[in-house]
Amino acid sequence: MRSPRPIAISIGSYCILFLFLAGVFANACSESSMPKEVSRSFSVQILNEGEAIAGLKIELSTAPKGDQKSRTVLILVSDQSGQATFRAVKPGLYFVGIKHSAFSSSEEILVNAHPSKNASKEITLEWPGVEPLKVQSLSGFLDGPASSGQPLEDMLHPRSGPMGYVRLTVSSAISEELVESQVSSASGAFGFRPLAAGLYYLNIEPQNNQGTRYSMGFVPIEIDPSTKTPILNLEVFHAICGSLGYVNRDVTDSTNAETH
Repeated sequence: MRSPRPIAISIGSYCILFLFLAGVFANACSESSMPKEVSRSFSVQILNEGEAIAGLKIELSTAPKGDQKSRTVLILVSDQSGQATFRAVKPGLYFVGIKHSAFSSSEEILVNAHPSKNASKEITLEWPGVEPLKVQSLSGFLDGPASSGQPLEDMLHPRSGPMGYVRLTVSSAISEELVESQVSSASGAFGFRPLAAGLYYLNIEPQNNQGTRYSMGFVPIEIDPSTKTPILNLEVFHAICGSLGYVNRDVTDSTNAETH
């Protein structure tokens, strides 16, 4: 079937196309239940490119993050080796993962009363699981999506422009401790005070008078004095499954475009 021309799409075609896109997104965002069998006592280790991460909360719950039926069973904190051990867990289906406002992840597990020989005693989780944008300083300009007021039009012909008057909050990545918060200028310019080398996350939150109809999200930032990228010319966009896409336009390498 030939695709309709953009200038001649009827209302019926809009509905069909919308349903088609919704179906594609729904399939891409769905997750199949394939729990990993673990022993009644098991350890979870948090790594970042092979290095252990201490001080992160690890949660054992009855449902994934965001599920209203989820109940927290136990929260532990990773030690210097990046590990935490759950002991004598009651048989059942659970989710175990990193409890973090910006970079959370979880894995479905099955605890049997009589675990098989294949049951795991260790689970390894990668954190933050996304490539941070490396810059020398957290300053620059912010561009983002501009809404036309029509959801389908936004999806087919996304537009971008300076994101002025947007609340930007930077926090320490592991402790989640607030470092600084500010509002971008009308041109989308922003500039935080000098930060020590390390990993942070930037929370982007449009204000009520901002043109976009969408909420934003989190961008991982690594302050690295040795990197060749001095500032952050950040462009954010709407990625699949409601995630936030981002790219530093000062960097030509396409691998710096991520979603979260």
